[in-house]
Amino acid sequence: VQDVQDVLKQQQMARVPLASPEIAGSINLRGRIVTVINVRERLHLPERTDNQSRMFVVVRHRDELYSLM
Repeated sequence: VQDVQDVLKQQQMARVPLASPEIAGSINLRGRIVTVINVRERLHLPERTDNQSRMFVVVRHRDELYSLM
């Protein structure tokens, strides 16, 4: 919890060519590029079937920001 920087509603993402499958893309958070990690893909869970918007939890790890989707 101490590493959480922001909780965001679904954001517009840019795809990252040749990235591993768990990297969903990147977002611009107040001028900083943040890598978005699809936690469901990383944990080998099935895709969501509902149409609710996704939430992004932005965390800091070793002075870098990552967004967990």
